Amino acid sequence: MAKTLYLKDGTIEMPYDMFDFINLVEEYMGEDARRYLEDFINEQTDYELEADYSDLTYEKTGDESHDILVDVADGVEQLDHYLEARKIDRKKLKQITWELTCLVKSKL
Repeated sequence: MAKTLYLKDGTIEMPYDMFDFINLVEEYMGEDARRYLEDFINEQTDYELEADYSDLTYEKTGDESHDILVDVADGVEQLDHYLEARKIDRKKLKQITWELTCLVKSKL
């Protein structure tokens, strides 16, 4: 949809899209101004893409962290179960603590 622009010299322009607007900038301000505007728009687009990528990376990291915490919680429950037994199986406790340590260290 076109926007109506009232210019200082009294003319009215109706750019239909960003390309029309950029052409108006060139027509009224010159090629350098056009390049400056295009560079500015490209920088903003790059920042938006970086922000989108950062959001996706953060979400992915959050999902991985959640999975790790679930695994650690399971290991702690196993430890708790073995500690409540009448006879403590030290080898089993050592194995669970070793697995939990490896899990955490692999993600650090």
